[in-house]
Amino acid sequence: MIHTPGPWRYEMHGDTNYATLFMTNSVLTGDVMRGYIGEDNARLIAAAPDLLAACQAFAEYARISGNGAGIAEMAAAAIEKATGDRRQ
Repeated sequence: MIHTPGPWRYEMHGDTNYATLFMTNSVLTGDVMRGYIGEDNARLIAAAPDLLAACQAFAEYARISGNGAGIAEMAAAAIEKATGDRRQ
């Protein structure tokens, strides 16, 4: 995995759509991204590492159990989009 590991967090600046995203982990300070993206987008971006981990866990569960095939395909597509990995 190449992305900066979570947790990621965001801070909004006043009543504007301007946000600062902090992509951090416990070892490094991490990357910072700033822009006019709005709070909903900032929240979604900050949740990305957790969402990816949940999709990966569900895809593995579905593979082992044989349950949830349709949802497993959606999870695999999201994982591929996030990682570029077509092996899912």
